[in-house]
Amino acid sequence: MINKTSKFIKVSNAKCDLIFFNKIRSFIKNLDRVFFLIGKKNCTRGDHAHKECTQFFFSLKSNVTIIANNGKKEKKIILKYGQIIKIEPLTWVKIRLDKGQIVGVFCNKKYSKKDYIRNYNIFLKLIKKKSEF
Repeated sequence: MINKTSKFIKVSNAKCDLIFFNKIRSFIKNLDRVFFLIGKKNCTRGDHAHKECTQFFFSLKSNVTIIANNGKKEKKIILKYGQIIKIEPLTWVKIRLDKGQIVGVFCNKKYSKKDYIRNYNIFLKLIKKKSEF
């Protein structure tokens, strides 16, 4: 489900903050897509799983709640500002955003509608089928 975390590096002065992440290739092997979620009001995003895509979530503004579920147990994660976490495929994910929160997501696969599992019962069946082998 989640097996790796890392942190961004922050350099600050009176005028601005510089935030960066070194050695990204050692953490994310194939970076094919980046997107951002920006809370305009309190909302839940995600609420799906991916068949093959690995996602790397990072908070750009304040702490964000992520709920990850591997079909057997659910884990509530408080993604702290500056942290980055890896979410494996076949993990059901919900992201709870408050107004003004920003989450970035690195993906190792390009967008493909076929990669999404949007029905939780189908997700559970896929997990069960996979564990039978």
